[in-house]
Amino acid sequence: MKKTVCVLLALLALTAALVACTPESPPLPPLTGDPETAEATVSLPAETLPAESAPETAPAETAPVSSPKEYVFIVEPVYDYPDVIPVFEAIFFDGFPYFNVADQDADPAILSYAYYRDAEGRYGLLAADGSVAVPAEKEISWCGACRSFVDRDHVYYDKDLQAVTVRGHGGLSRIFYDTSRGSVAVTEPDGVRYLTAKDISYFTGALPCLDLSREIEGQTPTFLLLVEGKAVTSPTLTCARGYSDGLAAAEENGEWCYYDQNGGTVTHETNLYAGSYRNGVAAVKTADGKAGFILKDGTPLFPFDFEEARTFAPNGEAWVKVGGKWGKIRYSGR
Repeated sequence: MKKTVCVLLALLALTAALVACTPESPPLPPLTGDPETAEATVSLPAETLPAESAPETAPAETAPVSSPKEYVFIVEPVYDYPDVIPVFEAIFFDGFPYFNVADQDADPAILSYAYYRDAEGRYGLLAADGSVAVPAEKEISWCGACRSFVDRDHVYYDKDLQAVTVRGHGGLSRIFYDTSRGSVAVTEPDGVRYLTAKDISYFTGALPCLDLSREIEGQTPTFLLLVEGKAVTSPTLTCARGYSDGLAAAEENGEWCYYDQNGGTVTHETNLYAGSYRNGVAAVKTADGKAGFILKDGTPLFPFDFEEARTFAPNGEAWVKVGGKWGKIRYSGR
């Protein structure tokens, strides 16, 4: 009997020693739901978590973003314009392209303006605060020959959008490419004029235009892209923008993509809309109807929060559409 008591006392002493040497663990939370399937979660101090057990980040709905939302509205979305388009992107009047894109190295004040389109398809200009500076009734556009904004009455507007004088220039010319001659041409009141190499260089080296060798009347216009006066795509595009940052956005069969200066396609998920790249960023709208901004590798600049988006101007401001209304944001990261 004494031996049995001694053995029990020894075992109790050994157990107490082991407990004293074991670090204290936090209590487990109670199980909820089916006790056979519910999982208990233990809140351990961060330093005790092994590296391989760190929780994985849930996949984003779009491509990963490297930074949080970094924009603020500087013009609240209150304007009910049918459309807004930056002045450095091509505008097509009556289905024909005009030399209507402000030069890439134009005054930043000019490039910061935007056209708005009214319900009748006419274009006016917006001031910095989003209000109308030149009404659409004026049918204003950019004239490459005058290097300024000109309205239908040939009134010239300075970089502050003030009407300063009336010029004698005859307005804009349609731009074509004659595939049979391999030359760029413009239409003028007295006929077609083929452009010289010097003339072509004045067109910033790369632009969209119509195929002059096809019969124009009564057919749906199709476009092609030129680089240094030579066609790099076939005339099957239904819409196109000029080259910017080495890429041109173009539409074919209702889907937009980007073309490099060799005519090769750069594929991003931009099926509904693709804006011009500027400083490595372009506005896009994906097939699911979400709009935002992407870098050249297709990575979103920040989450796609908009119904429509237009590429950032040099001043870091861009027009976006939210709740059916247009406003303007500034990206704090640029």
